[in-house]
Amino acid sequence: MHMDISAIASAGLDVAQSRLDKAATGIASASSSTGATQAGDTVSLSQQAVSLLSATNEFKTDLQLAHVADEMRKTTLNLLG
Repeated sequence: MHMDISAIASAGLDVAQSRLDKAATGIASASSSTGATQAGDTVSLSQQAVSLLSATNEFKTDLQLAHVADEMRKTTLNLLG
C-alpha cells in the first residue's frame, strides 16, 4: 500500500490551518464578548489559547513531515541517477 507522504503532510496542514483559524476566532470573540461572566471569559480564553498552541504544534509537525518527504524524494532521485 503506497501512501504519499507529501499528501499526508498537506492534508495535515489544511486541518491545522482550520484549527488555527477556529482558535483565533474563538480568542477574538472571547475577548470582545460582553455580558459574559469574567470567570467564563477566562475559561473560554484559556481553552482557545490551548487550542491555538496545539494547532500551532500540529502545523509545525506537518511542515517537518513535508520537509522529510522532500528529502526522501531527493535521496531517491540521487540513488536512481
